[in-house]
Amino acid sequence: MSVGNRSQPFHKNSTRRSLAGIGTSIVLLALALGGCEQKSTQASAAPVALPVTVAQPVKRTVTDWDEFTGRFDAIEEVQVRARVGGFVTNVEFKDGDMVHAGDLLYIIDPRPFEAVAEQADGQLADARAKVELAKRELDRGLNLVQTSAVSEQVVDQRRQALQAAHAAEIQAEGALRAAQLNIEFTHVLAPITGRVSRHLVSIGNLVQGSDNGGSTLLTTIVSLDPIYIYFDMDEATYLKNNKLYFEGKRPSSRDTPNPVQVALTGETIWISSTTGWISRPERCAAARWSRTMTSRSCPASSAGCG
Repeated sequence: MSVGNRSQPFHKNSTRRSLAGIGTSIVLLALALGGCEQKSTQASAAPVALPVTVAQPVKRTVTDWDEFTGRFDAIEEVQVRARVGGFVTNVEFKDGDMVHAGDLLYIIDPRPFEAVAEQADGQLADARAKVELAKRELDRGLNLVQTSAVSEQVVDQRRQALQAAHAAEIQAEGALRAAQLNIEFTHVLAPITGRVSRHLVSIGNLVQGSDNGGSTLLTTIVSLDPIYIYFDMDEATYLKNNKLYFEGKRPSSRDTPNPVQVALTGETIWISSTTGWISRPERCAAARWSRTMTSRSCPASSAGCG
């Protein structure tokens, strides 16, 4: 009994100690949770400031541009052809060169034409001699008719002979000028300033000359400045611009040059020197079938576009 009495008080003390330990743990956990809530409250109360870009509004007029694929086309293009026939003796240019009006391109053998010119010169000298003889015979006849040494008929015949001699002289002068022109045509000159194509006839070849278009083609020349740019506009864009014209919001290209900017394929920057204007809208005969409209622009750097 004494052992039991002693052990009972010991059991009660152990229980109290255990409860006290549990109570201490609960208090510490509550304090820990309270500390976390306090830290999160402090973090949410002070957010980090983020950088912000501020810009002032700008009011300006924005221009709508339409983009098309165009092609360059020379204002002047000349087919250089032989005006006289003969063998080519010289080619005085390199393929793709820039040439100026009056530059020598080809030389055709001039010797046959020089011989013809000498013959025409001799015929002219003969005709002039006949004119002088006819004048003297007419003067002599006029003096003799006063003394009735010759008849009026003889005087009339001599007057007619003088007129015929004058006509023969004019013909001889024309033949000489034609022969001299043929000599000039043996030196083929560039008619315009531009870029020359490749030579189509080499040295030693025979060319045919003609004034009716059947002569041999020697090369071609195209002008570079000024130059046109042609582009096809689709029907929707044409109707849109036409509507803006009738509403008074856009001038017609037929009356007012509208600005055009040009850039080469693959270029991301518009070339300022090629800023120009639409100079002449052209409606093609097949426009209603293809639903396109061909227009022409002229770069500002080009002088003389019309």
